[in-house]
Amino acid sequence: MSNGHQSWQVRVIRVSFRVLVLLVIDLAVQVLNLQVMGLQKYIAPVLVTLIGMVLVVALFYFLISYIEAMTNAVLKYVIELGKTFKYRKTAVMLIIVLLYFGAFFVYYRVWFNKWISFTDLPALFSGKLIR
Repeated sequence: MSNGHQSWQVRVIRVSFRVLVLLVIDLAVQVLNLQVMGLQKYIAPVLVTLIGMVLVVALFYFLISYIEAMTNAVLKYVIELGKTFKYRKTAVMLIIVLLYFGAFFVYYRVWFNKWISFTDLPALFSGKLIR
């Protein structure tokens, strides 16, 4: 799949999926950091810091090396299904957008320690966004 022969939808799906994977990796790192910080009750802060650094590097090293392979696998699947079903690329984009919403909810939970639902969104965005 060379970039010169890809449709704009495939390029958008490729970029969207890569961004989504990077957000998921960042979420994994944040959750990992919270878990590692919990070790400070039992281990010296210096050792907790070193453990956290090693785990973050290992996570990024292994997961980032798979982004291209995962992206190509998703695109191959989309293109093959797109040949048999009409609007398959649009459906995949809709799925990716829903996954972005899921990532938003998980980020909100990790950062503010509170789950929100779709019904809470209008209230969250109707107030002042900048204080």
